[in-house]
Amino acid sequence: MSSAVRWHQGIEKYLLVLLYLICMKKFSLKDDQWIRKNFEKLVEKHPGKYIAVAAGKFVLGKTRQEAEEKITQKVRNILPSVLQIPHKESLICAL
Repeated sequence: MSSAVRWHQGIEKYLLVLLYLICMKKFSLKDDQWIRKNFEKLVEKHPGKYIAVAAGKFVLGKTRQEAEEKITQKVRNILPSVLQIPHKESLICAL
């Protein structure tokens, strides 16, 4: 089996899982929208920390793993949105 065929099969499986999660409401775009809406406040108050958001609830952690563990204790069977909150200095564009 060629690597191109294996790659195609891998993408196909990924898309099927993503479609399943969306159909089963296990993944919510509202959580990503909440992060975008509150991004400036998060950068101001919690730079460098990790945030996990699921079903409208959020937690902070020092590591990605800590944030994921905290959110799964609060919300089950939902795929959380997790990211590291950047430092304000890293967002400043030098021209």
